[in-house]
Amino acid sequence: VFMDIGANIGSYSVSMMDVCDEIIAFEPHPYTSKRCKMNFLLNGFSENNVKQLALSDTIGKIHFSDYGGSSTINHIVDDNSGIEVEVSTLDTFILDNNFSKDNQYIIKVDVEGFEKQVFVGGKEFLTNYNIKGIIFECFSQDDVFDVLKSYGYKDIEKLSENNYFATKNKLDR
Repeated sequence: VFMDIGANIGSYSVSMMDVCDEIIAFEPHPYTSKRCKMNFLLNGFSENNVKQLALSDTIGKIHFSDYGGSSTINHIVDDNSGIEVEVSTLDTFILDNNFSKDNQYIIKVDVEGFEKQVFVGGKEFLTNYNIKGIIFECFSQDDVFDVLKSYGYKDIEKLSENNYFATKNKLDR
């Protein structure tokens, strides 16, 4: 199962469609989410696999920037600017949708500086499910790396500037 958190129009999801049995894309911005759904449909995947939902460490509604079109830098904002979107935790989503611990998961996170909140909100899932790897963009490595290391992700490899790949200690698999 490939989970695309911060999917934008679904480019990563589309690239994984040939190698994954299931793909779930999270994109909270209404316009961008519609474009992601269109890309899923055009590639033979159900638009129901696109969730118009932000993932963080809280549940309810939050404000999200609105830079127009399908901007790749829309993100959660701390004030009342932008648009209001639904937010949940990764753990709540996994529990509410009865995801199996028997599945293998690959996760991509690109949430413009809110990686730590996504990971904190997914502690149970990231710790106790069969996560093969996490690909993530990150600008404040120390805080995010500390969270992932506390969940058992021993190996964090730099892929390119601000992009990383994390895996659990092989003894913990």
